[in-house]
Amino acid sequence: MRIGLLFGVLCLLSIGLANAQDLLVTTGGDSLNCKITKEDDQYLYFSFKQEGEPKETLITRKDVVSYQRAYFAQPDLSAEEIEKVKAKVFKPVKLGLAGGWGYRTGKLVSDNPEQKDYLKGLKSGFQLSADFDYYFNDLFGIGLKYALFRASANGRVMGTQMEDKTTTQFIGPTFAMRFLSFSKKNAFIMNYSAGYLSYLDKGSSSGRSGKLTAGTFGLVMDLGYEAGLSENLAILFQLSAVVGTFSSYTFEEQGYSQKVTLPDDERENLSRIDLSIGLRFNP
Repeated sequence: MRIGLLFGVLCLLSIGLANAQDLLVTTGGDSLNCKITKEDDQYLYFSFKQEGEPKETLITRKDVVSYQRAYFAQPDLSAEEIEKVKAKVFKPVKLGLAGGWGYRTGKLVSDNPEQKDYLKGLKSGFQLSADFDYYFNDLFGIGLKYALFRASANGRVMGTQMEDKTTTQFIGPTFAMRFLSFSKKNAFIMNYSAGYLSYLDKGSSSGRSGKLTAGTFGLVMDLGYEAGLSENLAILFQLSAVVGTFSSYTFEEQGYSQKVTLPDDERENLSRIDLSIGLRFNP
């Protein structure tokens, strides 16, 4: 009987401690009845109630005078509310869609002034990208990136009517970083991707048409800022750099196919700069 009674008392005490909330005293003189959910070298993360609504935020350690766990026997927040607000704040999955203007930075490989003017039309165009990121914590994650760039040119070169439509595509895994604001609604993001960069040029000259295809290793770096519009949606402003060159391509025309290897000083540079605006979603 005594063992059973002691076990019952211990159970009641453990339940009481689990439901008890913490005291956090700030340098501003506030004493908060809250639940500290996580702590690291720089921050304390805690849940609290504001105007009847459960919230989750963080505070730097330098702004904390002291804190004591299980200080309040009567909690402001239920265990269900704490779990709900934690899940609400940290959502590991991010989906992004963005688009805008892209500009190829590579040097034009031509000595003919008329042809150079024509090729300038292929240097700028529109681009689209899609990102899937999974974050392990507030800072680091991994993901997958797809990017598309299209440009075209149409005109006469040395008396010949020409047209080219080019498509560059990238796909590859991503190492993702983000730096959240205090409210966790906004964030600076830095993504680094490495993968396959493909190139397609569908062209025509004097009524004859053909296509050029190539593929190479590519790198993409994204620097962006996402501003929260709601709990699950943010607007994204992003600057990206794409890097890649190819030294050989395949040319096809009316059943004829030929592989061409370029000299080192004539390698085709696919590198470009992208300016994008888009949306980021928390599913």
